[in-house]
Amino acid sequence: MTSTFIDSQLRADDSSYVPSPRFSDREITSARIPSYGRLLLSLLNFSQSVTKPVDHLSEKDWQNLLRLSDEMQLTLLLGRLAAPHLPRWVQKRIDRNYQDNQQRFKQLTLQTEEICATLSQRNIDFVVLKGYTHAPHFTPDPAVRSQGDIDIWCQPQTVLQAQDALRQLGYKAIGKAKGRHLDPMMRDTAWQWTGDYYAPDLPIPVDLHYQLWDAAMEEISGPDESEIWARRCRASASHGSFTSYLDLSDTLAFASLHVLMHLLHGDLRLQRAWELAFFMQQYSDCDDFWHRWQSLYPIEVRQLQLVPLALSYEWFGCQLPELIREEIEALPANVLLWLKHYGMSPVESLFTANKDELWLNLSLLQSAGSKFRIFFRRLTPLNAALQQTLVEHRTRTTTNPSPTFHLLLPRAWHHTKTFPLTCWEGVAWWLKCRGLGRQFLLFALASGVFDFGEFVFFLLYNLYLLGCGFDEKSIGRIAAAVTVGTFVGALPAALLGRRFGLRTLLLAAVIGTAGAGCVRALFLWPPALLASGFLNGVSMSFWAVSLAPAVTSLTSTKTRTFGMSVIASIGIGVGALAGLVGGRLPTLAKYLHSSLTEGHAQRIALLTGCAVALLAILPVLLLNIPSNRERSRSAKTYPRGRFIYAFLGSLFVWCIGTGGFNPFFNVYFASHLHAGVQTIGFIFSLSQMMQVFAVLLAPALLRSIGEVKGIAVLQVMTAITLALLACLSTPLLGAAVYIAYMSFQYSTEPCLLSMLMTGVDGPERKGASALNFTVISLGGALAAAIAGAGLQQFGYRPVLLICALLCAVAAAIFYRLFQPPTE
Repeated sequence: MTSTFIDSQLRADDSSYVPSPRFSDREITSARIPSYGRLLLSLLNFSQSVTKPVDHLSEKDWQNLLRLSDEMQLTLLLGRLAAPHLPRWVQKRIDRNYQDNQQRFKQLTLQTEEICATLSQRNIDFVVLKGYTHAPHFTPDPAVRSQGDIDIWCQPQTVLQAQDALRQLGYKAIGKAKGRHLDPMMRDTAWQWTGDYYAPDLPIPVDLHYQLWDAAMEEISGPDESEIWARRCRASASHGSFTSYLDLSDTLAFASLHVLMHLLHGDLRLQRAWELAFFMQQYSDCDDFWHRWQSLYPIEVRQLQLVPLALSYEWFGCQLPELIREEIEALPANVLLWLKHYGMSPVESLFTANKDELWLNLSLLQSAGSKFRIFFRRLTPLNAALQQTLVEHRTRTTTNPSPTFHLLLPRAWHHTKTFPLTCWEGVAWWLKCRGLGRQFLLFALASGVFDFGEFVFFLLYNLYLLGCGFDEKSIGRIAAAVTVGTFVGALPAALLGRRFGLRTLLLAAVIGTAGAGCVRALFLWPPALLASGFLNGVSMSFWAVSLAPAVTSLTSTKTRTFGMSVIASIGIGVGALAGLVGGRLPTLAKYLHSSLTEGHAQRIALLTGCAVALLAILPVLLLNIPSNRERSRSAKTYPRGRFIYAFLGSLFVWCIGTGGFNPFFNVYFASHLHAGVQTIGFIFSLSQMMQVFAVLLAPALLRSIGEVKGIAVLQVMTAITLALLACLSTPLLGAAVYIAYMSFQYSTEPCLLSMLMTGVDGPERKGASALNFTVISLGGALAAAIAGAGLQQFGYRPVLLICALLCAVAAAIFYRLFQPPTE
């Protein structure tokens, strides 16, 4: 299948996007399937004949293959289609199964004819579903088709009459139905389950359907069943009775929807999927049939059928009708995305538990309420698991019909062990749908780990210095040394990133920041503190300069602002966790070693933060950040022009305003509002959690009132809350206002970064990021040095009021320089 449509949906307009392989071209050998499972698929493949010898499988593997084919009802088909490739003992075993199944097939045919005759005598209209009605369109021979039960479809107003007729024939309910049909019925038998799927005396349950598709349970609209009923065909049967079966197009629709239903419930029926592939193989050139099929169903119903057809094509390599190919290419983007990334997951789930079909289910739903209900029903399917266990138990034994705990326990364990992985896959799928792939996830992981360690260090370091006898003026000088380092390191960071690549720059940032942090925690000699703080700032500038270009390279233009918001939200979210953990690390260290002083306990916490930050090396090493190879003689490392000058000028004023308070927030709460370390950690953590929501909501604000106005409004609100902090004297009110201040301030970051990256050309983005961080560093250095001296001389109120005024001026400058001409 061509991937033009798929790639155009996923790639958008980002030249750095590297498309993944087309889902129909993925090799079975690349899936997470054991060798015997891959061999089974290969032996049943339409487009590939097995030419290599298959004697490499051990006897145990062949036994596993037979077990799998038994469970998937493929054993008889395997014996018919792959006889030359099977060991002699395997073929003999299948021959024995075939002979046993012939006896059962005769009994099944007789029971079906008996039921049809009884319903005909009572003038009850019905349709026989599946079974031998699928031959020869879906199977080469009904004798090699494993059939577990008899399915009869009646109208809702007559289905209870049909149930009474079956009772007269000796059938009794054996369990509870989950929808679409009444409770399954079966005649009394002394048979006991022995593990033989083809035993001649295997009981034959009957399902009386009153509908083909349960729209209420699936929360997806199905076909118009009244039209399907009207198209049913009638044929004479023995003893003057008759039987009815579906029109061929409706048979295909029912077979496809049946596969889809089981697929969405995590219960793959591989034999039914093979039958779909067999049908497409047989009818690949019958254009008249496919055009009639297309005319009978609206596009929404056809799309439901296309998913199992596409998967059957992928798994078994059949011929694909041209009309089906075109319809698959026109599927919704998220469904195509699922087929690309998770096309083999249902087969893989036979060996390794997963719930990847949940993301397909959510992609097929329309309303948010339906998605919510299906999501939680699939994650906690306790009732469904109990009902299925009941049915299986009562089908396999008649001596003790009550459910036993050991039958339900494996299902409960299955759902429990898949829960964490499902949640992680859900996050990955959510990001994939927004154009953010595996490489973006790796970078987000690296960013989260690095930020966690640095947040712990940032939270405790000034308190550590304060406890060691340093005053606000000295702390301000050390903070200024850090920001001077970021200022000095920002400009060369762009050149280093251009020369050695972003990944190398990120590695240098992680190693340098963690190493400098250790020195800052271990040596309290003032010159050493200034030097190590400077080096720490240089290393952090490498990370900050790399961040925006890395996100830009791993996203498209359409997803860039969202990607920036996600990275910012992750940083803020782990900051919340770091606040909770970091505030308790000194207490934990003292609990483990009671002889530690407060200073030594804080030092251990600081070194722990550095160690965590160093772990970011692992995901960074796995990164493969695309390089922008576009070069021209006029290409500049650093952008120039009115836009960049205006942007950096307003940013400088903004950073002076916020930088006068941010380095001292923990000292503000400790010395001005007299809060303890754990309280400060809790306030910091809560502020980080609120920032997650603020950052994610910021793009919506910008869409509603405009980018420039939205950023200016957030900056004004930052100024107002900063002024309020200057006037407060209680920790509770201070915490509430500080949380609002941080939320407004940091919600501007991804918006400003996205605006900057979009406003410059690709080759200039590293330079623009370096200039951006240089201005932030310069403003922060000046603000920290001046504010540190001002706080010691004048106190917090006048300094914070001046900072608030500068934030308001920055908002006015920004709005004046970038407001649209119409305003």
